[in-house]
Amino acid sequence: MNSAAQHKFLDLAKEEKKFELHIETCIHLPEKSKIQNPSRSDFFSIGILIKGEVSFRLNLKDEKVSKNSLLFLSPNTVKQIINKSNDAEFCIVAFTSKFLLQIGIQQHEVDMLSFILNSGHKIIALAEGESFTLLKLIEDLKQKNQSIEIHPYGDNILQYAFRIFLYEMAAIAKKYNIISSNKISRKQDLVIKFGHLLNLHYKEERSVKYYANSLAITPKYLTEVVHEVTGKPAGELIDEKVMQESKFLLSNPSFTIGQIADALHFSDQSFFRKFFKRHLGVSPSEYRGGNLLSHN
Repeated sequence: MNSAAQHKFLDLAKEEKKFELHIETCIHLPEKSKIQNPSRSDFFSIGILIKGEVSFRLNLKDEKVSKNSLLFLSPNTVKQIINKSNDAEFCIVAFTSKFLLQIGIQQHEVDMLSFILNSGHKIIALAEGESFTLLKLIEDLKQKNQSIEIHPYGDNILQYAFRIFLYEMAAIAKKYNIISSNKISRKQDLVIKFGHLLNLHYKEERSVKYYANSLAITPKYLTEVVHEVTGKPAGELIDEKVMQESKFLLSNPSFTIGQIADALHFSDQSFFRKFFKRHLGVSPSEYRGGNLLSHN
């Protein structure tokens, strides 16, 4: 038997984005002669079959889905298309564990997420109205994901839109009794707690040691766990969060670079400049100049 190919999120998204979220609303499945071998992915997938019928093999179990079927696929689910109708068409929302950390999932949302984090794979035959509602939310989410770089509040709007979508998913999971009885793993819980702390304190605290001490673990263990769950070490995610806020503040010309350095609790403007240039390759003033020109 052929071993399953491993698909990375970047294989799907094609280019690196601020958030590891990718939406496609009209995917025509390959012809039968081009159907791929079994594969795994390193991301979560939520898909709706818009048209047609498809037979999958998911974790060695044969499953048949038809129009308005909703699929949850966790990372590392072994999947293969066995057969399909000619008109088969999907829409898909794909995201990574890192994305959940990036948007700062709160502690009260952990149980709601358990059906996604531990589901392996689930298939639900939706009512027509449920499918219509979800497809509208997915289309809206796609639009907000595409405009995130040009909208001054794109980050926040995208996060709210994703949460609305996630709550609808959780409501459907509850209705159809697929809320997982399994709690999320200790490591997943630890990363979510780290993300919550990071969203609260990233402007003042940029050391892994601070977050590790707050979680009563060692910096080494925090780095290892965050890297295992998200694919990046804790320090890199802290810096990404600071850079994300830096670029947002720099997009507002009413703030001086000195004021931005103060807002992010850098000791002085020079230290902020070195931090920014080390991560982006240009200085804050160069980034601001290029960013303003691109919008003129």
